[in-house]
Amino acid sequence: MVKQTVIPFYKGKKKNGRLRPLALSLCLLTFAGVSAQTDKVSLDVKNATVKELFSAIEKQTPWHFSYRDAEVKEKERVTLSVKNEELKVVLTQELKKRNLTYRLSGNKIIIISADADKGSSKKVTVKGQIKDEKGEPIIGVTIMLASDQSVGTITDHKGDFSLSGVPENDYLLVSYIGYKDQSVPIRKNTFLNIMLQEDSQALDEVVVVGYGVQKKANLSGAVSVVETKTIENRPVLNMGQALQGAVANFNVSIGDGEADDSPKYNIRGYTSINGGEPLVVIDGVVSTSDQLNRMNPTDIAGISVLKDAASSAIYGSRAAYGVILVTTRMGSSEKLTVNYNNNFVLRTNTHMPEIITDPYTVATISNEMAYPWYNLFNEEQLAYAKKVSEDPSLSPYYVNPDGTWSYFGRTNWMEEAYKDVGFSTIHNIDISGKTERIAYYFSGGYNRQNGMFKMGNDIYNRYNVRSKLQFKLTDWWKLDANLSMTASDYDYATAMTNTYREMYRKSTIYTLKNPDGTWTDSSVGNLGAMAEGGRATDWKNNMNINLSTRIDFIKDVLFVQGNFAYANTKTRSNWHDKLVPYRNGPDLPLLMFNPLSSVSDASSSSSDTKHLVFDVYGTFQKTFAQVHSLTAVLGFNQEEYKYDYFKANRAELISESLPTINLATGDMNMSQKIESWALRGAFARLGYVYADKYIFEFNGRYDGTSRFPKKDRFVFNPSASLGWVISREDFFKPLKNIISFLKLRGSYGRLGNQDVSTYAYVATMGSGKISQILEGKQPIYVSAPGLVSGNLTWEKVTTANIGMDINFFDNRLTMTGEFYIRRTKDMLTKGYTLPAVLGTSVPKQNAANLKTRGWEVTVGWKDQLNLCNKPFIYNANFNLADSRAWITKYDNPTGYLGDHYVGQELGEIWGVETLGFFTSEEDIKNHADQSWSTSYPGTRPLAPGDLKFKDANGDGKIDDGTWTLDDHGDYNIIGNSRPRFTFGLNLGAQWNGFDVSLFAQGVGKKDYYPGVSDLYFWGIYAQPWTNITVGNYYDRWTEENPNGYYPRMKAYVAENTDKECGVTQTKYLQMRLIFALRILQ
Repeated sequence: MVKQTVIPFYKGKKKNGRLRPLALSLCLLTFAGVSAQTDKVSLDVKNATVKELFSAIEKQTPWHFSYRDAEVKEKERVTLSVKNEELKVVLTQELKKRNLTYRLSGNKIIIISADADKGSSKKVTVKGQIKDEKGEPIIGVTIMLASDQSVGTITDHKGDFSLSGVPENDYLLVSYIGYKDQSVPIRKNTFLNIMLQEDSQALDEVVVVGYGVQKKANLSGAVSVVETKTIENRPVLNMGQALQGAVANFNVSIGDGEADDSPKYNIRGYTSINGGEPLVVIDGVVSTSDQLNRMNPTDIAGISVLKDAASSAIYGSRAAYGVILVTTRMGSSEKLTVNYNNNFVLRTNTHMPEIITDPYTVATISNEMAYPWYNLFNEEQLAYAKKVSEDPSLSPYYVNPDGTWSYFGRTNWMEEAYKDVGFSTIHNIDISGKTERIAYYFSGGYNRQNGMFKMGNDIYNRYNVRSKLQFKLTDWWKLDANLSMTASDYDYATAMTNTYREMYRKSTIYTLKNPDGTWTDSSVGNLGAMAEGGRATDWKNNMNINLSTRIDFIKDVLFVQGNFAYANTKTRSNWHDKLVPYRNGPDLPLLMFNPLSSVSDASSSSSDTKHLVFDVYGTFQKTFAQVHSLTAVLGFNQEEYKYDYFKANRAELISESLPTINLATGDMNMSQKIESWALRGAFARLGYVYADKYIFEFNGRYDGTSRFPKKDRFVFNPSASLGWVISREDFFKPLKNIISFLKLRGSYGRLGNQDVSTYAYVATMGSGKISQILEGKQPIYVSAPGLVSGNLTWEKVTTANIGMDINFFDNRLTMTGEFYIRRTKDMLTKGYTLPAVLGTSVPKQNAANLKTRGWEVTVGWKDQLNLCNKPFIYNANFNLADSRAWITKYDNPTGYLGDHYVGQELGEIWGVETLGFFTSEEDIKNHADQSWSTSYPGTRPLAPGDLKFKDANGDGKIDDGTWTLDDHGDYNIIGNSRPRFTFGLNLGAQWNGFDVSLFAQGVGKKDYYPGVSDLYFWGIYAQPWTNITVGNYYDRWTEENPNGYYPRMKAYVAENTDKECGVTQTKYLQMRLIFALRILQ
């Protein structure tokens, strides 16, 4: 895979009439008016307060009200019934009755006294001091004049401020991060004492959890939230890219970079030796990570990540390794809102290998590396290579006496294969709104990615459509209909696999084409096949229908909800392989190449996946005596899944212009696979919160699955959690000036994992055709069934978690810390070792255990300062996490290191210690016998410049012993390949309508050994005909350069895992810091 940098070429967005300015603007389309002169509202209020009227208007419009309590009196009541009336008319009529009027400031409606508005315009100087509720002065508060926001100031270190030359009938707008905004009337010759009230919005924030919502401050489990803006601000091609680094210990693996590659998700490290992914739930319905990746990012309103057993237990067996809860957008404003945004993205290869291209140097080094077995170039060819090196205008083609060509070019195969820039574009549009009885949201998206190849390029198209409707049938009955469809097509060359590796294997001395324009033997197998050989097209269509309803028996206290979801995914693939002509000499016949066989062929496959989900659950939630908050949930869940796959292939095409199975005459092969399973469960939650200080929650689920035998199908998984909000205790008040919020929490729970083979307990038989022909036919065989275990059951995952949430300095600085231990028991693996004469594989049993331990920290900061008399708001968020995993039970009595063993840390790298290079024959003679790790010692004995390994066990020889824990020779643990210290950083700033954000994510430590397949690293040390890197050539051992990085020139020393460079060793162990950075505007 080629490393790529994504450049956000353009991002345009306009919402509710507010344009986000950009460095480069191409085009923008929007229909959204937010003027208070044209906004319309529908209101039906009886005997309500003025504040309640303002709240009702805020729910229907993007405006927010600012007022003084003294002027908006609670005793005055409002009775009003209007439908689709202009907001200007409603405000003017209702405020006039109370001797009030309003002014507009940004998205705020400032309520002021009508008398003040008619007052004198005399200029005065106003001074004052701003304090918090504790009487402490606040530094850096922004104060602006309501009528002219270019006039303003900030408070000093004493909380004082002064503004001169301002109208005495005007108002001051006072704002500061973490506090409620205020509008304060100016009074002549009056010193203003202003007290700001803490804005508890962050603590009162509602977080989506399993089958419900909870106040963030009352959470006792480990739940992290991905802010919508985090997703919106990233010019990404799929959701996996948008979520990288967004949440601590939420790991996203992008894959090999192909356009249709689906990122994989992991929460809190290693799960099971059988794998395991988080459960994905979209709008309350169980889904898949593939559907999440193919979603339109602009459709997403929020994402919650449930990490521990307490928060996940209500989803039971599907949630053993965490849950990703996705909520999509819904219309919220009574006016029609249309948003359009787009991204144009340029991708470029950021790191290409430096290689030697001089023909004579390449030819002579290749001969040196091929010694003593053969010469790649004879004396005549070397002489011609030298001429070409001295005179690049000479032809790179040399005709040998046997009529074949030899090549002496300077071909950069990477440049021949890859374009400088790959182009992608994303377009999204959505329409939303609401009335008294219906809320609606419609969206469409288009994503196109052009690949990086010059020949046979790949092109990916994706189309998204979503319709979401919410009907309020009565005051107690709601009905939701959510439909989404995603279609994609991917056209690519069948020879595209491993292109990067194949390009790197080719020496620069060979050319792309022959003088007559035909492909060369070096190029036909990849670039030739990509340009003229087979192609494939994959189609994938997803349809999701989600119908849900809610019936309130007691409004917002006792209600029942039901969901029915149907998901259908259909795929279809057509591909063919054609013969590609090439030539080895000017007068030699054309030869034909097919990467897979000696003949052309055509293939087709299709799959149909159906997933049915039914949920029904009741919820009771009520607060008694203002301090006892009780929540209870009881529900039932049923899932059914069916997968049907079919494939056909036929060889010998008779028409390459229509390469289909019907136009082929050779052998035909067909196969089919059908798989199905079902899951049924009952779940419950009981939560209690006393005085918003003491938190208790219990979750339980009773699950059954068809994947296990009947007697072992059902399991009950409980969990419990506790929380203590210490900052709400009376004894904590002296610390409130510094610590705004402090909560301790802990949880413990168990979940079952059924994400294993569908029917591992059933003996299966295979069939096919034998290779021999009998009486003109190939008879069909049926293989004997293997052994199975009759008592397979759930893998059990228990998690203990402790956490702390702490906020400082009026909630401007926020910190969250977690520590957890997760134990995976009864993992399915092979059972006891049985004699080879058994004749079949060992059946799987619940015979292994695993322990994962980790921690995570998230730190956030949000503040503001005054810049050119305007508030400059900035924020930062950083998360850091780590996890490690060990095998605690495994049947490996000999301690064989080629398998798991008790005490093994997952990712261990075993290797030898490198002492450097041998310096002389005497050094070799006096060292331990190293012939075991020497490649071809009989032909090429050890010599100065070869690698020298430490005799760790002092037995006088270098080897790996019996490769067991008791006898591992000179090998020891030298590193670990699992990622450690994953991190994410988000920075953002807003000023005067502009905003900018920076995103970085990466891995702090990950050990990697460049194995024998890594030609990018080893180059010519693996194979004498590959590229010669600048490092291979200039940074190698010679008598003049004894401290070189690579050993002396010697081929085939990086081809076998137990020979020389192929031996895992300390010298070439790579300790990596992986880092990715994006700056967005």
